[in-house]
Amino acid sequence: MWLKTLRMLKDTLEQLEVADSVKLGGYAPSAIRPSTTGKGCICLLREKEIEQNIDLIHSKEISIFLDGWVQNGSKDFEDGYEDLTALENRIESALSYFQEKTDYIDDDNKVQFMGLEVREKIGDLDSVRPLIGVRYHIIVEVYKQEG
Repeated sequence: MWLKTLRMLKDTLEQLEVADSVKLGGYAPSAIRPSTTGKGCICLLREKEIEQNIDLIHSKEISIFLDGWVQNGSKDFEDGYEDLTALENRIESALSYFQEKTDYIDDDNKVQFMGLEVREKIGDLDSVRPLIGVRYHIIVEVYKQEG
């Protein structure tokens, strides 16, 4: 379920043109090279899955990291923060869109999308001018219908 969830989120981010590139999987921070004149880049990473068994409802939480990066050639870090704020606004709009438009995670309508929550948003500690980044910790809750 986690891979299908990541792919659907990637498709939404690409459809809404949130960034110049959206990739699945890990990366080396030294390999991140967004355009200084572009919208930035996004990497989606799987963290973990947690089974939820509350009140006879057996759902699953899929934990995802969304890393966003921008590059700004200015010597003033604040200029990069402006670009990062714009990327964050596009990301958050796309997450809201995903939340509103998604009903099922699979093609057979057996894995129901229950909701999306941003648990944490932090500045990326690997940020070194001209690269500035953000990390979202996102929880997607799904319910798999048996039978």
